[in-house]
Amino acid sequence: MSVPWNKIAKAAYPNVGFEARVKAGKRNIVLDEDGPCREEVIYSVRNRLQEEGYSRGRGQNWHDGSLKKKAGSALNLDAADLKQPGLTFLYACNDMDEGLSLICRRECCTEPTLALLDALVGPACVLLDHDRYVGDWWQTSLDEFLSKPKKLNRWHLAETTYKWYGTSNFFLRHPSLLSIVLGLFRQAFMLVNAGVEADLLKKIDRKEVEDCLTNADPALALRLITQTKPWLESSRGGTFFPFSDKNFRLLTDLHKAIFKHGYDEVFGGNLEDSWDLEAVRTGQVEGAFTYFGTKAKETTNRKRVAKLAKK
Repeated sequence: MSVPWNKIAKAAYPNVGFEARVKAGKRNIVLDEDGPCREEVIYSVRNRLQEEGYSRGRGQNWHDGSLKKKAGSALNLDAADLKQPGLTFLYACNDMDEGLSLICRRECCTEPTLALLDALVGPACVLLDHDRYVGDWWQTSLDEFLSKPKKLNRWHLAETTYKWYGTSNFFLRHPSLLSIVLGLFRQAFMLVNAGVEADLLKKIDRKEVEDCLTNADPALALRLITQTKPWLESSRGGTFFPFSDKNFRLLTDLHKAIFKHGYDEVFGGNLEDSWDLEAVRTGQVEGAFTYFGTKAKETTNRKRVAKLAKK
């Protein structure tokens, strides 16, 4: 079917962010980062992880020299107390100073938006999280979805914050995973603001979405991803959307590679390697497009994923 990507690209889009926990040694660290673009969020996360796990030399600023790992501050995403229901969520909001309204807050609008997030973002999270817990912990009520205003980027007051609890903290395993998940999350709101969400929801069996997310069923997630593919792969080009019609296979290749070989082999190192935390800060961050490239110009990282997916 034809999806109006030029119309979608012009739709209002939100600031996106997340809240999740990571351990630095025995300490639980709460990460709460948001921004108008995914790269800004990734940059903030990297800086925060560096501050928690590494130290500078005397008289050295974060831009100079080498960083030293703090004793007893190894970073960990996998402890059981980091995975409890309600600890991780994605959120979207707009800056009230700009006078923008994200979506109508009546139930006639919020209910389909929440269903769209489950159908569009949920299966992708199942495919990329090989340790996803089984259970209905992912379900987000309308009251949870519509949250109180919060400080946006710690400067401006945001309007209603829209929270979605359908994922664990797995996306912190690598910047490209965070880029993909936040990109799909933002894309769902753009589909709503472009008025095309009803077409997608008509194609999807709600019961299958619930079974997929509750049972962490990758086979069902693959089927749902195939059904939603026209709304996931943009034919418009550019790097605004997570997937173009020429690199959508990256999602299924990533799933196969992660489930067969684990994150360390797929991303060439542990959590700290993935975020390049020993290097001094720069303005450079690697989202999914930078890390994997495009179909026309694939990076060695993309080629490694494709090779692992076939093994």
